[in-house]
Amino acid sequence: MTPVILLFAAGVTLIFSEFFVPGIVLGVVGSVLIVASIAIGWNRFPEYGLFILVGEVAGVVLVLALGLFAMVKTPLGRGFVLKATQETSEGFASHAEDTSLVGRVATVHTALRPAGSILLGQRRIDAVSNGTFIDAGKIVRVIQVEGHRVVCEEAPADENRRTA
Repeated sequence: MTPVILLFAAGVTLIFSEFFVPGIVLGVVGSVLIVASIAIGWNRFPEYGLFILVGEVAGVVLVLALGLFAMVKTPLGRGFVLKATQETSEGFASHAEDTSLVGRVATVHTALRPAGSILLGQRRIDAVSNGTFIDAGKIVRVIQVEGHRVVCEEAPADENRRTA
């Protein structure tokens, strides 16, 4: 049983040290030692082979989790973690948002079931309804804009047609 434990301990140590020493050699050698430990353990103690396999795999997963956790605590690991945030209030946005569309009235170009397109003057805009199906040709009002998502609802029949 001693060679199995020694090979496993050496393999886990090498895999753990791979988090702190650049390169792939320690991880590969550690993996080979762990596979050898499983093979020797299964060969010598076949009745406990499955327990050896499950135990060593669980040990490797635990060491990988500890290594990732510990790596973030080192100066080298902190270099991999982004600390800055990009707030929309500071001008960062992943998409253009046209809030001037809110309250505008448009014509449904292709039926909103619930997604489709609307015509705002000569401008075609992809839009979604607020959950109801709206047929082509109907008049809708833009009620919300979230990035590229334009949400519309059917306008009341007496609403003035103010398309732009």
